[in-house]
Order: sequence, then C-alpha cells, then structure tokens
Amino acid sequence: MDIRNLLLGLAAAATMAANPVLAQDRAPRTFTPSGPWTADFGDDYCRLIGDFSDGDEVVTLAFERIQPGPAMRLLVVGDAFRSFGGAEQIGYAFEPRDESQDGLTTPFSSSRTPEGDRLTILSFVSFSPIPPLTRMAALRRSGGTEAAYATTREAGEPPQSGGYDPEAEQALAGGLRELVFDQGMMRPVIFEVGAMSDAAAVLQTCTQSLIESWGVDPQKHASLQRGVVPTGGPIIPRAAPLFRQFSRLTGGYNQFRVMVSKDGAPTSCHVHFPLLEEQKNAEICEQVMANARFLPALDSAGEPIDSYWLVPAFALIDPGPER
Repeated sequence: MDIRNLLLGLAAAATMAANPVLAQDRAPRTFTPSGPWTADFGDDYCRLIGDFSDGDEVVTLAFERIQPGPAMRLLVVGDAFRSFGGAEQIGYAFEPRDESQDGLTTPFSSSRTPEGDRLTILSFVSFSPIPPLTRMAALRRSGGTEAAYATTREAGEPPQSGGYDPEAEQALAGGLRELVFDQGMMRPVIFEVGAMSDAAAVLQTCTQSLIESWGVDPQKHASLQRGVVPTGGPIIPRAAPLFRQFSRLTGGYNQFRVMVSKDGAPTSCHVHFPLLEEQKNAEICEQVMANARFLPALDSAGEPIDSYWLVPAFALIDPGPER
C-alpha cells in the first residue's frame, strides 16, 4: 500500500467514533510481515514502511523520523487497528521488554486516507524508554501539551541528541521480536516485526543526511552540549486569529523548523507536512522570524554552531490566559 500521499486528506478528516465490541473479540490479533521494509525518504522526513497480514486483513506500518534522536511517529493504515471511541492514549511495547518499558503510551489521532482506509497516527513511539525531560522535548516536537512545553522551556532545552546513543539503539532494536498495542484498543494487536537493528540503522543514516541537507553539521550535532534554546516572551499571542484553525491539525504535523545561526539569530522558517492554509503558515513563520530569540546550540567543546529549532505550532502559543 502506498502511504506517501496519506497526509493529503488529513486537514478535513474528523476523529472517528469506535463501536462497542464483544468480550470474545478481545483476543489479540497477530500480524506477520508480508514483505521487507521499504524506505521512503523526503526533504523533511525519513520513513520505513512495512505491510503485515493475519491472513484476513493487511495493515501497513510506517515509522517516521524528522530529525536524529529516539523519537518516532508511527502511521498505521488498516481497519484492524481500532481504538476505543473515548481513548486519548494508546499503550504500546516492543517485546521482549523489562519493567522500565511497562506503561508506555502515546497520544494519537484517527482519520481516513483519501482512499478511505482507516489511518491512525501515533504521535510518539521509541524503541526504548526515554528520560522524562528528553521525552518532554520530544513530545513538544511531536505535538505535546502546552504544559509540557512550558515546563521544558523553564528547565531549558536539553541537547537535541538528548543523550541519544545510536549504537545502543541498534543493539536494543536487534533483540526485538514484537510490537504490541493493548491499552486504548478495541482489540489488542500484535505485529511480529522481528529484529529491527537494520531498520534503526537506516533511520539513523537518513536523519543524519537530512539535517546535513539543511546546512547542519551532523557530526557536531551528535554530541551537543546544548541544543537551540528559545528565550524571551511568547512568540505569538494566544488570541491571535490564525490559531482558530488549529482544530485542523492532527498527529503533530505542521511543525515549524527554524534554522538558527551560531549567533542565535533565526535565518529561515520551514513547515514540515503543512496542514494549515499556506497563508496561515506564512503568517506564523513571519511572526516567528520577527519575535523569536534564541541561545545558539553549543558543540561538545562549548562553541556556538549553526543548528535548528523544530517545534509544533501549538508550542508557539502564549501559555498564559487568553486576552
């Protein structure tokens, strides 16, 4: 199944209500690979796509990264993957797991593809648990809450690598066998993904090349002392009319990538997977370039370097009361 054009119909898609399910239908459904992983790399994303079948239905998984680090977005296409109508989180786990991996959840959104297939976007998954502050920053970039954004902003942005160890990730991914979804699901689903060390390596290589294409040194970026830190007051007031269209956003898309010089000045603004109207995104970028102020990223020697700030639109809103 071609997943590259799935985002075309998201802006107008509504969250779908789930139907009741009988108790006997709660037994997990297990899906096995229908073929190898395939790569889909773009100007602002790295994606691995795989089809899985239980003999009756096919479900497509697409792991997606938009920068180096442990955070991934997961796109799931198929009617067999169904959440409860009132669920706000979906629980997941890569198996085998230890106690530190219990209780992992992610925000999600559900809609339909332009072809009519059920599409579920899980905002945040990773091969291993991530320390709270680093995860908070990752959630911020993946559509996290304003509270998470405010706390991260007060604490200071952690390095964008976040202590991320690509070799350790590959080693961990090589021991994986299954990806399990249970909490928030009408019926648990198990994907027999098998060892994913090669998949992790492909995503790592792609994201390094990705930021290099933006003008960032991937070697220096892998060992930052500090990532780009926004400073000063709110970038855009909460009451700004352009934010009334934010109900159209889903899955943490329409993120803004601001390139920041070693002097801490914003040099350009780009939109990843735009869902808002072009004019609205242009207005947001205009305000970001006019109002945003930064401390520059620091390399391992503490020297300022060119880098970037990647943030969802919600995190640009003034967290104070509406005026």
